[in-house]
Amino acid sequence: MFFFFLMAILPVGAQQGYDFVEDFGVIKRNWSIVSKDGCYGIIDKNGREILPPVYDMIEDFDIIKSDWAILHYNGLQGIVNKNGEIVMLPQYTDIEGFGIVKNNWSVITKDECFGMIDKKGNSVLPPEYDLIEDFNIISRNLCLVSFHDSYLLINRKGKICSDPVEPLKLSLLLRPQ
Repeated sequence: MFFFFLMAILPVGAQQGYDFVEDFGVIKRNWSIVSKDGCYGIIDKNGREILPPVYDMIEDFDIIKSDWAILHYNGLQGIVNKNGEIVMLPQYTDIEGFGIVKNNWSVITKDECFGMIDKKGNSVLPPEYDLIEDFNIISRNLCLVSFHDSYLLINRKGKICSDPVEPLKLSLLLRPQ
């Protein structure tokens, strides 16, 4: 009987063998970050594991996008939503906030190349570009990307809408008339 009483007063995390249990409600109401063997996960107030403690770091929600948090695993980043669902497995070296290049898109980096995802986590441009410019530099509807020593124009749907242009020819095209 003493054992059951002790289990009732021990914090949920101690009952499940976690090394550390953050206060509930810091990351999300009724959720807590937990740590085990140097890795992080999330549990709810009932002790149910939302995310297993396998991540190197879990960032706060709502930084890159409302209801999303970045997960770090083995040097890569992925995304979890406020329902505890993995939106995107860790696969990118960096995920930027939305709206830097285009309102509903985020620039992602993988192997030193850039791409873009939409607000659902879908790939808009694969991470294979050397540079991605803002849409308002060339035109409101076109974005300039660098790809293997040439440039391409991308429209707001993520479609390539020009043939590759060499840098010298690009400077002639962009020169004010």
